Amino acid sequence: MMVYALTLVPEAPPDGRWLLEEHSTSTRTNAVYSLQLIQQQQQQLSRHNSSIVLVTNPFHQLRSYFTFRKAAREAGMDVQLYVADAPFAGHHGYGNLVLDGFTDQWDFWRELAAIAWYGVRGYLG
Repeated sequence: MMVYALTLVPEAPPDGRWLLEEHSTSTRTNAVYSLQLIQQQQQQLSRHNSSIVLVTNPFHQLRSYFTFRKAAREAGMDVQLYVADAPFAGHHGYGNLVLDGFTDQWDFWRELAAIAWYGVRGYLG
């Protein structure tokens, strides 16, 4: 996603402005681990609020936003959340148009199921 994020801005940000979390295995753990990185940075810079821009696939933006919002509240953090304007790019190269279309549909329905699951688990807020 970092490579994609860099395509959204005219030039790379100064060091320390963007943080990359690379150890998570789910949206929830990405939120928790990313917020821990941000808290560490806030302590080093003696700052108390942050702006966070989430860069993710359009299918995933809604769940990411609400998951990060809930995790930030649970961590007692004062953050402004934004979602990067990421254009949808369907799957290409899986062999044929039917398989590409099926993969797009799979992603859509999988994300709806994930939103429902996160809601049941209490991860959305």
